[in-house]
Amino acid sequence: MDTDQQEPEAARDDARLLEHWKSTLELRNDQYTTFDKAILGVSGGALGLSIVNADKLSGGAATFSQFLLLSWLAFGLSITANISSYWSGAQDAEVEIRKITKAVETGTEYSWGNVFRTTTVVLNFVALTLFFFGVIFLSLHAYRNMEGSKDVSGQASGPPSPTIGTKRNPDAQPGS
Repeated sequence: MDTDQQEPEAARDDARLLEHWKSTLELRNDQYTTFDKAILGVSGGALGLSIVNADKLSGGAATFSQFLLLSWLAFGLSITANISSYWSGAQDAEVEIRKITKAVETGTEYSWGNVFRTTTVVLNFVALTLFFFGVIFLSLHAYRNMEGSKDVSGQASGPPSPTIGTKRNPDAQPGS
């Protein structure tokens, strides 16, 4: 093959590769945006719905188990980590813009990545992990308070779940 024919083919391959890179980068950014919105939406929704329906999740009791409080904490921290990742993502973009500008203006080599990118990835992982813990704690709370809390005769069965906010009647006899 002639070297004149190889260069246009190589240039076409590079152009296709560059176009593929751009479309993959857009897809990745869309996926991150969708992920962030999903985690924020489901964590916020789960937190709100579980607060509003706490009495139903507690089997009609006016007390809250440690599992329910832990789920609220996990959902709240998930939301916090997610919102923090928006800020660190914006900072990542600012740093990258400055680095690209410097590389173009001074002809220096461009280096990929920065501390804000790493922070954003970590915060997104933390948000997802905390969301899962929130779901697990909420499920444990619902299971413990709805499943097996009363047997067929209507008598309480098993040890009571750990609760917060229960008050003892000082006039009650032991064992009643």
